[in-house]
Amino acid sequence: MIDARLHHDPAKAPGLIEAAVMVTGSQRELADRLGVTSKYLQHLKSGFKKNMSYTLQVALESLTSD
Repeated sequence: MIDARLHHDPAKAPGLIEAAVMVTGSQRELADRLGVTSKYLQHLKSGFKKNMSYTLQVALESLTSD
């Protein structure tokens, strides 16, 4: 079992979002795939919101590792 307390790193959000946008082609498409708003991703990427969930981190990492 993975311990999210050890593997969760909200500071990775900007880089993960940028890499995932390269995979999906647009921030809008990425937001649709993740079930979040484009505005929410924009806030995470800019650092305005610093509370990326572990689940979102895993989803972004999954998209970028394919």
